[in-house]
Amino acid sequence: MNLETIEMWDAMKDVKYRRTLEQLREIICNPQADQTAALTAALNIVASAVHAEAGTFWHYDRFGDGLIRPRAVYGGGEISQITLVPGEGVAGQVIESGKASIIADCQKDPRWAGRVDARTGFVTRSMICVPLLAAEQAFGCIQIINKTDGQPFDEKDLAFARKLAAAVSEVFVENSPEGKAPHAGDGEDLCLDKAMEASNLREMEVTLRGCGAFARLGVSDQKILLEHAREIWKILDRKKSREQEEASSKPSRFGFFKR
Repeated sequence: MNLETIEMWDAMKDVKYRRTLEQLREIICNPQADQTAALTAALNIVASAVHAEAGTFWHYDRFGDGLIRPRAVYGGGEISQITLVPGEGVAGQVIESGKASIIADCQKDPRWAGRVDARTGFVTRSMICVPLLAAEQAFGCIQIINKTDGQPFDEKDLAFARKLAAAVSEVFVENSPEGKAPHAGDGEDLCLDKAMEASNLREMEVTLRGCGAFARLGVSDQKILLEHAREIWKILDRKKSREQEEASSKPSRFGFFKR
């Protein structure tokens, strides 16, 4: 395309994106609408606007179990049972960093969680992923996947996705607990103790992510705390193993070794 055609095409995209954002705001801001249904409808509109095959609103349960789950899905196969943790896959890394990503070839990108494609049979080629932010902390992300014409997404698509994310974040912060951190409660210490008593590292991380004290931290501080928590858990686990070995090797009061 020549320069004049490109400029005309860009102008048409700008107009279309503005109209789409107005339509999305009406859907998402409707107090009578079911939020999941509204988000699914929004994804449908977005996919049509950017000519994408699929999309997902991922929700990060910061104040619950600390897992990332699909809140609404358009196309792309069945992923309702798939969960991620911050830092896992592109969605997890966008949530962890709070920074958007545009990827031309997901199959060659080391951040892509290939197990999602392996489970669904859907082939993810290109992607836009933008965080949903409240008080500068991510409570989810919007993932737009595969141009229908096979072309990679461009910066205008990314700018549109950012505006959509800002609109969704604004509405959610006003109407849901995503942007509201819980107050410290009497169970904080018990929650942290439970994390350290977990039987494995995965269980420890999930439990820790569900602690209010952890959820109130920024993403970078959460990452540092997780690194220290893993080392502490390993020390405590080794200590527990030694104690169990010593207990099993002590003779009973009848003079026999315990087995």
